[in-house]
Amino acid sequence: MNRKTWSWTLLLILLLCVAKADAQEPSSAASNVPQMPADIPPGAAHYSVLIMGSLAGQQATWTTPDGKLHAFFQFNDRGRGPKTTSLITLDAKGIPIAESISGIDYLKSPVHEEFSIEGQTARWTNTAEHGEKKVAAPAIYIAMNSAPSEIALLAHAALVNGGSIALLPDGESRVQRITEQDAEAGGKKQHVTLYSISGLDFSPSYVWLDDRGQFFAAGGGWSMIVPEGWDSAAKELQKTQDKAVQARAAEIAKKLARRPSHAVVFAHANVFDANTATILPDQNVVIVGNHIQAVGPSTAVTTPPDAEIVDATGKTLLPGLWDMHTHVGDNDGLLNLAAGVTTVRDLANDTDTLLARRKRIEDGTEIGTRIIIAGIIDGRGPYQGPTKSAGLHRG
Repeated sequence: MNRKTWSWTLLLILLLCVAKADAQEPSSAASNVPQMPADIPPGAAHYSVLIMGSLAGQQATWTTPDGKLHAFFQFNDRGRGPKTTSLITLDAKGIPIAESISGIDYLKSPVHEEFSIEGQTARWTNTAEHGEKKVAAPAIYIAMNSAPSEIALLAHAALVNGGSIALLPDGESRVQRITEQDAEAGGKKQHVTLYSISGLDFSPSYVWLDDRGQFFAAGGGWSMIVPEGWDSAAKELQKTQDKAVQARAAEIAKKLARRPSHAVVFAHANVFDANTATILPDQNVVIVGNHIQAVGPSTAVTTPPDAEIVDATGKTLLPGLWDMHTHVGDNDGLLNLAAGVTTVRDLANDTDTLLARRKRIEDGTEIGTRIIIAGIIDGRGPYQGPTKSAGLHRG
């Protein structure tokens, strides 16, 4: 068999394998979603964990007669994914004063996390640290392995405390109402309110609460948690949340971004030459628009008229860095640029979302890097979602 015949034979075998896998998809899809444990109480509130819009796991919450809140959480992401049970004790204002979490985390490592407040002393232990702290005012512990619905406890604690609350081990969180709307699914309707929560990350987190102030939904473009039977409402909730995220990004871009109308000259810089891996001292670098127009000794490079001069004496100038494995999210562009990364290669994302983000960066309504889309061909994965993506791999 010659090489050409062998290549066509191999391609035919691959196509037959793909066709067979597609034919078996309905039964394999069901087996990839973990089963809810049989000991979950019948009256528990059930939630769907969606990955790329498809069912991948569950959350269940319930309160026992002793007043303690229980939360079970699990999902399957191509074999990875957590399976945890939380037991939470609340004070009279609904603020957690004790919590115990057990199970396994996303990478299947054992989880044994504990927190409690006794008097004015808070104590906690998890896989990262073991500590304690004196607390004289309301504070809430941020668990490493919390169930998604616990973010609603944080929102509630801050709202009953005037909109902000101290965090444990450290920090402060502020909660702000963003907007409200009706969620609709299967002929059902529920009025919900979107809140932003700052202080947990470099950008706000978001949660949807119902009219009782209880958890309704949370998540982002990759995954979202909604009540069981409300899966079809996730898309509209995500659209509203995306508008809030993009409005914030546009506000930051307007405040921080600047497009010089004239040439910019970095004068007297020590320039790193990547080709020779050497430092060239006392160089002038002339930038016009998005292009480097000239690089050379400061005594030899002509400064254009009306140029903006940046005195780089004693400083080193180097080419923008590349990050070769990213999954670009809402705040990554700003953080990358702050670290000197000017170009990234995105190895898996929703295509439409990523193209829209790249367009916003080009238009100046979002701060970000150049993005090279380098998605891969991959199987559907445990959640068996649609393949409308720039690669389903999230390494």
